[in-house]
Order: sequence, then structure tokens, then C-alpha cells
Amino acid sequence: MPSFRVKFAVLFLLINLVAILPRTQAAWQSAPQTSQEKGVVCIYFKRLNPSNPSEGLLMQLVNKRTTSGKFILRTDSNAQKAVYVDIGREIKPNERDVIERNLAARIGDMFSAKSDKSLKTVAQYKELFDLIAQNDRVFQQVDLTKNFDIKDTVYLFDFDAATQNYSIFKNDARPEALALYQFVSERWTSGKFFADYKSVVSKHDFKEFLDPEILNAIFQTRKATQEQAELSPAQRRTISDADQKATWAFILSIISIIIGVFGLLTNAMQGKDKGEQLARIEGKVKSLENRLNKPFYQTDINSEEENRRSTQQIQSLISRVIALERAAGLKIVDGASGTASFKNETAVELQKLIQQYRQKWSEEPSLTSVYGQLSLCLDDFAFHLSELENGLMMKDFVIKYAMPHIDSIDALFQPEPDAPINTPESVNDYIHALQKKLTISEIEVRTKISRFDNERHEKAGAILKTNLEPGTITKVLRRGLIHGETVRKAQVIRAE
Repeated sequence: MPSFRVKFAVLFLLINLVAILPRTQAAWQSAPQTSQEKGVVCIYFKRLNPSNPSEGLLMQLVNKRTTSGKFILRTDSNAQKAVYVDIGREIKPNERDVIERNLAARIGDMFSAKSDKSLKTVAQYKELFDLIAQNDRVFQQVDLTKNFDIKDTVYLFDFDAATQNYSIFKNDARPEALALYQFVSERWTSGKFFADYKSVVSKHDFKEFLDPEILNAIFQTRKATQEQAELSPAQRRTISDADQKATWAFILSIISIIIGVFGLLTNAMQGKDKGEQLARIEGKVKSLENRLNKPFYQTDINSEEENRRSTQQIQSLISRVIALERAAGLKIVDGASGTASFKNETAVELQKLIQQYRQKWSEEPSLTSVYGQLSLCLDDFAFHLSELENGLMMKDFVIKYAMPHIDSIDALFQPEPDAPINTPESVNDYIHALQKKLTISEIEVRTKISRFDNERHEKAGAILKTNLEPGTITKVLRRGLIHGETVRKAQVIRAE
């Protein structure tokens, strides 16, 4: 018979063995596995030209960890440069290492469960591009195992199809809506429902991927009734200020009308031909009425800014009254002058240019009907030349005053907002001279010849069922202007 000590030793060993086994099993289970973790990658894309996918795709990839960021994937007829990431400059076919490195950084590195042969060559990326371009559904899963040996779960999200079927995003439990939420989050997270779907997605800026009108249509809600609406103290203060401003606006409008009528009576008594002056007076009166009666919500500014603007408005009104008096043939009070003297060289040159073309246009019979409005545009622009005298940077002056000045002149010759620019030659001469003095270059667009370029053109509408090739620009609604690094795209209508 074993002794007591032997029995105790055996029992002790058995107890420790039972305690060690679970720990050993857990450690074995937690040991690193040789196979790669299967990830999730969603490829979001939008065709730059829906009628011709070969022109390229606007893309963004999202996986469990991060996002690739927005980029443009273009195609080329050269086999060495079949598909490449647009980096803002021309890539030569012999820069194959640059092409492959950019493709890997934007697309290839987003996949986790792949082999050493997955998406290594430009030809493979071209094959993936063709697979994406053939898609016609808003959201679907694709298998990349066979062609690219990629075992990740891969989805395609087509923003072009989403625009045509936006109503499906109203249901926040649909896969398409969940995918849209992941795009905004810029990281693919698991889940079948997100409580903050509406608040997060409706406030996101999708830039070129999704038009704001489509987003508004998805999340449109009933407007609050008068009883439900609650005004903040700032809104109440704005409304109160608006009442006061409306009163002053009415008084100033009456004064402007009286001045205009007085000018008419003066001309009648003198018996002279004052057609030119009357046209200018009519244009000035209409402009003053429009400016003084603008909606109150456009003037929600702080007291200091309001005082500064009020001073500028008073000065502007004084200069306009002087111009009206001169047009009516009245004697101007000593010391008042409608023409300011500048020391700034650019302001002096622009002032001379304005005076030159004011005289030239007054002598052209074809401009008689719009001369008053043209003259008023020149007056408005001349008034702002003092900003250059006060030290305003040229870049800010061009953006804030020169570009709107050019647009206001073009608008005089557009009977409808969607009518093409039809500015007469003599007025175009002034615009081109102004652009030259301010070093502004114009984006050249030849209607029915130039093709739409996302970098230089802004789509304002489309024409269907036309004999022109898709993407051809049919008319220009607003000039495209460039000043230094500032680019104001041309608004155009293109064929689809």
C-alpha cells in the first residue's frame, strides 16, 4: 500500500495539472494565426462623364481603419499608362513607377486579405477600372478572389445610380443608406442601424459626389407652423432692425423718385434733348429702389459692421445724388465733386478707363436703351476704387468688386437667367481692357466645340437629345475668370 506521503504528492500533481490545462488551451487559442484577417472595403465612385465612363472616375475607398481620400482615376490609350491617378500634372508613360506607386497608395493598400500578386500591375488596375465602370446598381457586393486573389469583402457604391434612385436613402435601415453613413464616417463600422443617420448624413458636404439638391430631397421635412416656430433673440433683434431700415428705405426711395421727377420737369422746361440724362436717371432710380428694399435677412450683421456700412451707404448716396443733379442739368454745390482723385496707380488707370468708355458708349446709338444701366454699373465700380486707395489687396479687390462688376454688365444683355452671354463687341472691349489692367485672364470656351472640363467648368444644366457629342459645351452663362491662384469656373450648359 502506498504511504500517505506518496498519496498526497500524487493528489497535489493532479490538482496543478487541472489548473494548468485551461491556461495552456487559452494561450494556444490566442496565438497569432498565419492566415490574414478578412477586411471590408467599399469603393465609392462617380463618373466624370456618365455617358462616357472612359473619361475617368471620381473615387474614394473606405475600409475598417481609414479612407483613401477623394481622387480622380483616369484612363489612357497608351498601354503603359492604361489607368492612372490624376496628380495635377501630366504623367509620362515612362514614369511607370510613379503610376504604380500612386495606384497602390490610393487603391491597392486599402485591401488587407490579398496575396503578393494582387493588383501589382497597371493592367490589373485597368481590369479593376473596367469592372467598376460596368456597374449599374447603387450598392452591390463583388467577388475579387478569382481575378485578383483578394479575399476581402468588397462593395461598389455608384453615386450616379444613387442620384437617380435617391428615395431609397429615406429608409435608414437599407444597405444603401448604411453604406452612405459609412462614407460620411470615413471608416467602415459594423452595424445594421445608426440612430444618428439623418443628423450626420444631412449635414455632410459631399462636394462633387452628390448634389445638395438631392440631399435636400432625401431629408426634406415639413416647415414649422407659425405657432411652432421659435425665434431666437438675435432673430427678433434682426426683425426689429429690419422695420427701421424699411422705413428709411421708403423715405430714400421717395427722395430718389422726387429727384428723378424734378430732372424730368427741368428738361421739359428747358426744351432740350436730354434722352441720355433721362436714361441714366431712370437706371439710377431703379437701382436705388432695388438696393434699399433688399430683404432684411441679408443685413444680419453686428453693430460695428452696420455703422461702417451705413457710412459707406451715405457716401454712396451722396455721390449718386450729385450724379443725378449733373444729369438733370442742375448746378452742383461748390466743393462737391463726382470724381475722386486717387494716388493709387491702379485706381487712377481704372478711373480713366471708366471715363473713356462712358463717353464712347454715350455716342453709340445701339446702346441707347441700356446706356443708363451701363453708366450706373460704371458708377458703382468707380465708387469702390477708393478701396484700393485705402490699401485693399489687389486679389481681394478683384474677387469682391471686379468679378461681380463684369457679371453685372454681362447680365444686362441676358434676357433670362439661363440665356447665353451676348455682350456687344464695344462692351466686350471694355471688359477685356479691364481684365488686362487687373491681370485677369478669361477661360476660353468655344460653344459647340469645347469639351466640358471639371477643373475649368461648372455645370449649370444639360441639353438632352442633341446632335452634338456628349460633353460638348452648348452655351456659356457666366464667364470663367482666373486671377493668380484664384479660379472662378465658367458656368456652362453641356450636351448629354
